[in-house]
Amino acid sequence: MLKAEGPLPIPRAVRLICQLLEAFDFAHSKGFVHRDIKPSNLLVANPGSDENAHLADFGLAKVYQDSRLSGFSMTGLTKTGELCCSYPYVAPEQITNYRDTLPSADLYSAGATLYHLLTGHYIFDFPKRPEQQLLMILQDPHIPITQRRPDIPGAILGAM
Repeated sequence: MLKAEGPLPIPRAVRLICQLLEAFDFAHSKGFVHRDIKPSNLLVANPGSDENAHLADFGLAKVYQDSRLSGFSMTGLTKTGELCCSYPYVAPEQITNYRDTLPSADLYSAGATLYHLLTGHYIFDFPKRPEQQLLMILQDPHIPITQRRPDIPGAILGAM
């Protein structure tokens, strides 16, 4: 979507993210945390005025509480020290404790995704080495969205 269209108009990006948040609400209410929110996992059906966003790729999803769904629990599938996610969108707490990621990490990733949809840029100017990217996420402030796109309304800034 971004490669073809560039940064999205504000109303469209907000509409898509709001639909994504509705999907989170459902998944989180069932005890799941997605753990890999990014623009490529936001699938858009019927692009245009009647478009609908769908959240895809629950391959890294995890039950974040003692939930049992159809008698199956995915709790504990991630090994200690393992990090499987898309670095440009990962929450700092997900880096330090990936195994026990909570729904708040999905919300952070949604904000990083919205930032990217609105600006066409990541929230950091990342170096090439993954370990340097992780340190940047943990230690550095992100680039304010208004430096990349000054026309973002205050209400959206407050929500992000």
